[in-house]
Amino acid sequence: MSELQGFKCSTIIRIEEGDMGIGVGQFIACTCVIIYYPTIIAWSIYYLAMSCAPILPWSTCGNEWNTESCLEETLGNITVNNIGPNKTYSQPPNTNSTVNATTVPQFAFVHMDAEEFWQHKALGVSEGVHRIGQVQWHLALSLFASWALVFASLIKGVKSVGKVAYVTVFLPYLLLVVLLIRTLLLPGAVDGIVFYLKPDLTRLLDLQVWLEALLQLFYSLCPGWGVIITLASYNKFHDNTLRNSAVLTFCGEGTSLISGLVIFTVLGFMANSAGVGVSEVASSGPGLAFVAYPGGLSQLPLPQLWSFLFFLMMMTVGLDSQFAWMETVITNVTDQFPAVLRKRRILVTAVSCTACFLLGLPFVTNGGIFYFQLADWYMGVLCAILFGILECIAFSWVYGSRRFSEDVELMLDRRVPMFFSVMLSYITPGFLIIALFLVLFWFQPPTYGDYQYPWVCQVAGWILATMSVIPVPVMAAVTLYKAKGSFMDVSDMVVHG
Repeated sequence: MSELQGFKCSTIIRIEEGDMGIGVGQFIACTCVIIYYPTIIAWSIYYLAMSCAPILPWSTCGNEWNTESCLEETLGNITVNNIGPNKTYSQPPNTNSTVNATTVPQFAFVHMDAEEFWQHKALGVSEGVHRIGQVQWHLALSLFASWALVFASLIKGVKSVGKVAYVTVFLPYLLLVVLLIRTLLLPGAVDGIVFYLKPDLTRLLDLQVWLEALLQLFYSLCPGWGVIITLASYNKFHDNTLRNSAVLTFCGEGTSLISGLVIFTVLGFMANSAGVGVSEVASSGPGLAFVAYPGGLSQLPLPQLWSFLFFLMMMTVGLDSQFAWMETVITNVTDQFPAVLRKRRILVTAVSCTACFLLGLPFVTNGGIFYFQLADWYMGVLCAILFGILECIAFSWVYGSRRFSEDVELMLDRRVPMFFSVMLSYITPGFLIIALFLVLFWFQPPTYGDYQYPWVCQVAGWILATMSVIPVPVMAAVTLYKAKGSFMDVSDMVVHG
């Protein structure tokens, strides 16, 4: 038993002469994610810094980045600024007038102040992927700051990141509670909550809703990416993994539920102020966190305080996720060359963070948002679900559910409950196989607003999606080629040990 106490597994599983394809694929997938994901942290850091300004820059028009079609949101009305006569509006140029928000949709050319700050100042967005433009140095500095925080937190591996996690894990909960209490006091907050919690049963018939929920689950809990396996490998041998699995699931999805309450109380307030429905102010993706929500917070008393708290929460949540992804990559690298790299953990971390920072610079250029959207859209569409299927098959049918249950009993003095065995062996892989085919059948190419990606980008996206999957058949073929005996002999050896 003493030998087992110090046992630590890696996401990349070694099988004598070759690496298992699932592990290699997960390593590639995690590497791709840690390159583009810190862009979100960089956006949050930039907005966090801008929240300290005397006047929130996304709450006014008339700035150097604003166009003639800018709209200022205020409580109860929308102030129209700088509308030219060629815009089919009767007022003369450079005038300010107040119109009811319900009349705004007829002017297709108008833009909100928060949207223009996001598009023209924060991103400096170009015409499309063909115009990469220049590096936005305010975002590049924010990206560097995010990687500096990641490096400082991972410098000693799980020992240092475990201490940092006390801040990055618990601080968001504190900020969520503070924001929730404040936003619940806003007029219209109840409307937002009702819109959030009242189910639209007709949407349950939409397969796209279920598929989006499934993909979100893979990002939220990280099954199939290798992250959980890597972090769990540092647990003590007798750690209660069954309890941890349940706690992780309920805490993770409970946090998402609370976050949704915070978001929709503000959206309800915005809808109430504008005199429109909640569905008309709600959005998804980066537009929700960096356009709709900042616009709503800017209408509150002490807007700098609430914006600062919100983006501090966004930053800490992003860093917490980045720690897990990055630790997975570094652990796999050091475990492949333990004699050389384990003693040089700081150097490996520094080189990895520097390389990822440089590779992430294209995402903070003028065309960076298009590359980010492309990577984020295709990265999880195939590999996460496929790896989940293969892991279920590997544990339940190749390694064997009986043997797996005996291993759990050795650690916890109790076998895996029958419910989990049935789910792992039959129900979960069955649902995931169906979901994989549905995702491929219903998949829609990405868009950014009205921008349609050219077919070349779609091809590049599918190459990115399949890049982490290719090692699975390749490594399987290599292992079978190097194994002794016939194919049937090797298959029988794998199945029966």
